[in-house]
Amino acid sequence: MRGRKYSNESGMLDDDLEELADELAIKLYATMGPKVYLLGRADIAELVEQYIDDLTPADQEAVPWLMWDLFQEGMELEFG
Repeated sequence: MRGRKYSNESGMLDDDLEELADELAIKLYATMGPKVYLLGRADIAELVEQYIDDLTPADQEAVPWLMWDLFQEGMELEFG
């Protein structure tokens, strides 16, 4: 999934940005499993950079934060 599908000059809509973060989080979890819970935001940003490099700078910054938050919620659900 490439960001340019949804992106425009003012950035992505919040719903589309969340959908992109969800899809990327699912792919990353499928690859790494529970190890994703140990990743920091900077690590996540580096791992997904190639998928979001065509987004606006603000959106490029938002996606890893959204993903990190999803992983934190997932960790709480999985491990209590």
